[in-house]
Amino acid sequence: MLNHVRQILAKFQLHLRMVCGDSIDECRKDKWRQQRITKPTKIKLGVSPGHRENLEPDVARVFTETLERLTATGDVEIVTVDIDDVVHRAHQISQTLVFGEFEEALRHYLADTEATVSVDTLFDQVGDSGVAALMRGGRSATSEKAYHQALTEQRRLQRTYVNRLSTAPLLEAQETTMLNGRAVPTFGTLMRHGPIAGTLGLPGISLPAGCGATTGLPVGVEITACPGTDTHLLGVGTALAEVMPKVQIPHA
Repeated sequence: MLNHVRQILAKFQLHLRMVCGDSIDECRKDKWRQQRITKPTKIKLGVSPGHRENLEPDVARVFTETLERLTATGDVEIVTVDIDDVVHRAHQISQTLVFGEFEEALRHYLADTEATVSVDTLFDQVGDSGVAALMRGGRSATSEKAYHQALTEQRRLQRTYVNRLSTAPLLEAQETTMLNGRAVPTFGTLMRHGPIAGTLGLPGISLPAGCGATTGLPVGVEITACPGTDTHLLGVGTALAEVMPKVQIPHA
């Protein structure tokens, strides 16, 4: 588990060495020259309205404090970016994309590792009833035509996401969990802010932001960027990490 931006940067450098050999400088001459990581002096972060809605109180407090902390530096500007429709649509196609490629990829993985278990057996052994139902439904509902339509929609959403930004001023297995005094689906609630990066192929980095005053559980803030801007995002993450609080992760 990588728990600090410095570790991510070290992993990135290791990746370069694995791809390029020991001479990273030589490898950067053409394609890799564009991969230099620099910390920007001014940062503009976009926050969508939907990501503020119905947050657990501890999460809401840490999130608000994080935005205030970043703004107080004078180097970070927080702006509202209206991408709620993109997030909603990404969530709608995420299951089709996952099951359009997951099962085939899993079959190759099991074959490559000479595993003695089949895909069907793995699916049957999923312990969480909500995840099991999702996987069964996804397998039966995802056709090749639907998968390719989702890929087309993914590319459209990527373009919309980029345009909007450029114009901006282990849980216990259970079907429901409590959020603000109301029972809500566990899996859907955990995933509601997550699909956009994975579904649209956007680079993302999660920064520790604090711990809940009530629960004591750690809270993080995820920053996502446009496709292909991974190294710029690492630079942004490095700069933001310098003003984020040091979080003591509670031990079980």
